[in-house]
Amino acid sequence: MRASPILPALAIALFGGADAAGDINESPEWLNILAHLPTPAYAGKAPAIVLLDEDTIEIDAHGVATDTHRFAVRILHFNGRENANGGAYYNGAADKVLTAEAWLVRNGRIEKPVAKSDWVDIAANSPGAAIDELRSRQINLSERALANDVFGCETKVRGPLVVAQIGPFYFGQKLPALTEQVSVNLPPGFALQSRMFGPFPPIAATRDAHLWTWTASDRPYRPAEVLEAPGSHIDAEVIVGVTAPAGADGFAPRSFASWSEVADMYEQLNNGQCDSSPEVGAKVRELTAGCPDLLARIKALGAYVQKVRYIEINQGLQHGFGWKARKASSVFATGYGDCKDKANLLMAMLREAGIPSHRVIALADPENGRTVHPEFPSPVQFNHAILAIAVDETVQLPAVLKTDKWGRLLFFDPTDPYTVVGDLPFYLQGTKVHVAVAGNNELTDLPAFAPGDDYVVDRRATLALSAGSDVTIKGKIGASGQFAAEFRRKFEDADGQEKVERLVTAELSDAFRGATVQEKKTDDDRANGRSTLAFTCFHPRFAQQIQGGGTVVKLDVLSRHYLPNFSETTRELPAELHPVMIRDEIALDLGGVYTVDEVPPKTSFSTEYGAYEISFAVVQGSLVMRRTVTLNKVRVAAADYPKLRRFFSDIARADRSSILLKHGA
Repeated sequence: MRASPILPALAIALFGGADAAGDINESPEWLNILAHLPTPAYAGKAPAIVLLDEDTIEIDAHGVATDTHRFAVRILHFNGRENANGGAYYNGAADKVLTAEAWLVRNGRIEKPVAKSDWVDIAANSPGAAIDELRSRQINLSERALANDVFGCETKVRGPLVVAQIGPFYFGQKLPALTEQVSVNLPPGFALQSRMFGPFPPIAATRDAHLWTWTASDRPYRPAEVLEAPGSHIDAEVIVGVTAPAGADGFAPRSFASWSEVADMYEQLNNGQCDSSPEVGAKVRELTAGCPDLLARIKALGAYVQKVRYIEINQGLQHGFGWKARKASSVFATGYGDCKDKANLLMAMLREAGIPSHRVIALADPENGRTVHPEFPSPVQFNHAILAIAVDETVQLPAVLKTDKWGRLLFFDPTDPYTVVGDLPFYLQGTKVHVAVAGNNELTDLPAFAPGDDYVVDRRATLALSAGSDVTIKGKIGASGQFAAEFRRKFEDADGQEKVERLVTAELSDAFRGATVQEKKTDDDRANGRSTLAFTCFHPRFAQQIQGGGTVVKLDVLSRHYLPNFSETTRELPAELHPVMIRDEIALDLGGVYTVDEVPPKTSFSTEYGAYEISFAVVQGSLVMRRTVTLNKVRVAAADYPKLRRFFSDIARADRSSILLKHGA
């Protein structure tokens, strides 16, 4: 069981700051009992097994939560030592660590007492944070641990809830687990509302007076697999809401009965933050001068805010300031801000240009694949801020939605420096967001783009054979949509010619990796949303000479890294394909020297996973191969894995076509 580390209300509610405990000479009874339990057979080849992952949260009548977290893991193999660590995150400005203790049990005895100095208390290091109230109290005994050791850790932290909701709590992990448990204890008269989601809910959900408990047991080992679907290790999640009885005036946290109340909170927190200044107005006039239409003005302002440095200032979290943007004039003057700051600045600049827009709160979680649950109104379900820009019929872009309340809205993420106006980051596509306008009681589904609309890679290459087996290839790889965004990121990282050359070699097939890169050039056309990589390469041993004077060539000179390699014959977890459309055109210049003995037949097929087509033709003295591979974004159950492997095997088989060339016209 694990709670989300990115949701501000949860972090504030569960984690606190103070002095850690001193030296510990004896392990507690709960850990001694666990250390003597046998390792179950379902642990399999796991490097370690979680014996206990338990949170007990007690909330008092004022809304102060005390969380006792117990964690124990048995190291099964040497490479499982990295799991001998634990600790807690907390708000250093509002919370208090009451206890922090850890033990390493070997053969039933303490291996060595853990001293106060073994604990490390540092800033939580949120990505991009310059000032961060969130801190981390951690212990790491991995260097001491050996196989069969049991690591145990217990922390108790106390802090005020910002909102009367905690969670989500996640059940399920890659390591096998004996017991995962969450308990919430409320004062008399208080009520608890909970929601449980996921394919494998906890096997026990009980209530004893004022104590609610959710327990999951005997979760098997599920090692990482190729393209496993995001969140596939999450068996269930639990979100909890707390309601104080009538007349309980001392209960401080805010609760939400509807999404309109969530929007109202955002409006109240951000009222007055979307300000301006003479400098902001002057910059808007500078950027939009000469822009011929509405879309051009939006693009100019959006591109400017994208370049604003991403830096977080995590202060005042106990007052809900994790959801409050800094004043737009301040963000402009200082030249930095986080997601809500950048969205707020763009909102202010658009307003200066006479363009209305609305704040939007979203969930960006590409790795875990979490979703927003409409039936549980709460700001703790979100961790990101973007913008919805009012546009007219002249703006025709994939990221535009027609709404009943606000007309046509163009959704844009000014935090993502690589995704252009009109596109959306892949991890936001198809997700539920909340347009934070006072009174809005509905969620909005962002559009999800098809592979051919937003995930296109066009690859063109011309091959010229010498009289022997040498070949020169001139190529250009162009990308649009989210692949163009990925190319921009790679281009930015490739700050030297040697790194650009590595970009080129990564785009060549394994059979062509020995090529010498002679020329390379990158180009980013943001106005048209397209990025390209052009190159010239030479390979000395490309063609194969055979008896009788023939020459055999294969035209699969470009990389297959856009396609997954499912080498395992079975799998336990669902897979999720990444959407892509690859359009290849490879032309082999016959130069009047060669003729094609036989052209392979056209091959095409289509399944729910995608489509494939390849054809060959002699066109104006060149042998031209045209190949299109389309992968759909689809979640594939483990039971359907054999069908998925068959689809990619069919692609690999069709790609292996060889061409026999003969000398003479």
